[in-house]
Amino acid sequence: MQHGRFFWYELVTVDRERAKLFLSEVFDWESQDAPVPGGGTYTSFVAGGGFLCGLVQMHPSRHWDQLPAHWMAYVAVSNLTAAIGRAQRFGGQVMTQPVEIEGVGTYQIIRDPAGAHLTLIEAQQDLLVDDPQVEGQIVWNELTSRRPDLVRPFYRALFDWVSQDAGSSFPYEFFSLRDDNAAGLLGMETPAYEAMPSQWNHYFGVSHIDSLLSKVENARGKVVVPPLDVDGVGRIAIVQEPGGAPLTLLQST
Repeated sequence: MQHGRFFWYELVTVDRERAKLFLSEVFDWESQDAPVPGGGTYTSFVAGGGFLCGLVQMHPSRHWDQLPAHWMAYVAVSNLTAAIGRAQRFGGQVMTQPVEIEGVGTYQIIRDPAGAHLTLIEAQQDLLVDDPQVEGQIVWNELTSRRPDLVRPFYRALFDWVSQDAGSSFPYEFFSLRDDNAAGLLGMETPAYEAMPSQWNHYFGVSHIDSLLSKVENARGKVVVPPLDVDGVGRIAIVQEPGGAPLTLLQST
């Protein structure tokens, strides 16, 4: 697995069963449950012959007690110990001890200098499906941050990403890895963004965004931002699963 590539996505929410039903109904995904060591159940979603993301129940803990339902992204690193040291040197905070998942890899959760959480994983194999025909797979990753001046050098150093201004009318940059776009960075330094937290957001590719919204509501989700057209990008809407975690839907042009 290439250093600096997004490896996995995980929904951490307050009601695993409702979220499982929601994602299955909205995207027509199949689900697979597996026991978690120490108790509990982990759900993986599959389509197109591969994995799409995971789902886990949020439990009260020292780390999660102040976080709402959210998506956690995993990014591959070639050496976890070295990456953790680099993250700390550039202002990141380590949130957990290393955890090994047999047959998958070893991971740790970090927080970047502006407060966004991310998981680093020294992975043993690729997991995600790569098929543009699969409805709902994550097609873009975007960091919203109040301190782009701090997170820009942080991610450059951590993942060898290169940043470039997008040339748009709002503060947006692209992170690239070996000439391929890896992620976006939206700066939130103006009052217009004061209600938005520093966090990683993920765009779910869909074929017909307007017709999908009825599925969202029927599955007890909520439409937060109705569909809008973005020049050069496509049609976008933001919804929430029943526990409150956001999903940005993208119908590409």
